[in-house]
Amino acid sequence: MCNCVGLARTFEETKNGALPAANHSPTCEDFKQLRYIKLSNDDGQSFIDTPQNAEDFLASDEGTWQQEDVYLTADQFENLPEFQG
Repeated sequence: MCNCVGLARTFEETKNGALPAANHSPTCEDFKQLRYIKLSNDDGQSFIDTPQNAEDFLASDEGTWQQEDVYLTADQFENLPEFQG
C-alpha cells in the first residue's frame, strides 16, 4: 500500500528541479522508472520522448542530435512540458 503522502521528499528526486516530481517516492513500492531518451542539439533545443518515438524522429530528421538515456516514472513523463521546437 502506498503511503507517499507521509514520506519526506528531496529536491534531488527532480534532478534539482529539471524534471517534474513523481507521484511516488523512490522508496515506494509503486515507484517504477521507465527508460526514455533525451535528444538535444547544438542549438540548445532538447526534448524527452519514448525510445520508439525518438528513433522515428531521428530517422526523419536531418539534424545532429545527441542521445542520452533518462529514467522517469510514467507520471513524470506525462508532466513534462511540451516540446516547443
